[in-house]
Amino acid sequence: MMLAVIVAGVPPCEAMADPPSRSASRKVSIAMVAEALQKAGADPAIRERMGAYVSGLVETMAVMNDRVQKLTGHRLYCKPAAGSLDGAELMEAFHRAAPDQAGWGQAEATPVIVDLLIAKYPCP
Repeated sequence: MMLAVIVAGVPPCEAMADPPSRSASRKVSIAMVAEALQKAGADPAIRERMGAYVSGLVETMAVMNDRVQKLTGHRLYCKPAAGSLDGAELMEAFHRAAPDQAGWGQAEATPVIVDLLIAKYPCP
């Protein structure tokens, strides 16, 4: 299962007063991912970390999907999570989930990305 993160053309977000940080629950914040997406086009190390982060989410979701199916007979998603996840797509999902960018430092990114992937690869 492979999912590439495409970061070209990710528009900058509004300036944030504080540098991106983990959310209050110490999880990856939307601000952290948004900043990484903006820098990934010019920084191979950040691009690699973003790819690893999203690939890890997808791999974990695939394992969970298989476990849920074995236990319940239902799936979280049906299409294979393969292909690409555009950086602009992620930014749109972040804006929908947390329209006020001032709160992005405290908003968790992972649930937003998981919801995006489930919506992108739905069951019929």
